[in-house]
Amino acid sequence: MIVLFAIIGGLLNRLRGGLFSNIARRIGWTWAGKQRTTTMRLIWAVPTGMFVWWLTGSEAWLAPLLVVSMFAGYALLGHGGHMVFNVDEWVKQWKTNANLTEITTEIWLPALFGGRPQPGWTIARVTLFHVLGMGFIGLLRSTIFMLPLLLSGTHFYGSLVLALSGSLLGLLYWLGWSIRDGETSEVIVGAFYWSTFYIVLGT
Repeated sequence: MIVLFAIIGGLLNRLRGGLFSNIARRIGWTWAGKQRTTTMRLIWAVPTGMFVWWLTGSEAWLAPLLVVSMFAGYALLGHGGHMVFNVDEWVKQWKTNANLTEITTEIWLPALFGGRPQPGWTIARVTLFHVLGMGFIGLLRSTIFMLPLLLSGTHFYGSLVLALSGSLLGLLYWLGWSIRDGETSEVIVGAFYWSTFYIVLGT
């Protein structure tokens, strides 16, 4: 079962990350081909929220709250500044002065590293910068995902573990880029979420 759930989670997160619009453009669906971020977040949030609710066997009123929290986790927090782990892409970012942080990391992370990534930094230093940045965003995002359970006391310790596990997202994105690219990272992250939900809440 865990393999099946990992596959479903990976597919849903990849659809949220852009596959939905890519497919729509290929089949000529103009509306959906325009990067409908709200729709794509709902593709992730509705089945994922219902999945977590089903795993916990909790009261019905928690189901819509979990759907909302799964949507909000992506809607409230950007992560584009920290999702790339490729030297060639970093060079392009430096040339275009692309944003290399997010609102949640723009103060403390550059202060910790003595600035933002730039030519002259070692690969290890840039990698660690983004691993920590994405890990912090993942911690916040997973906490938002789990808020209905944390606040209601439903599976409190399990949901706390799941919230804290979001700090691994930086390593998961790095792993995805190490295997292939950012799209691979999205699949890995979705698979990680669904499989850990099942392990912690459903077994």
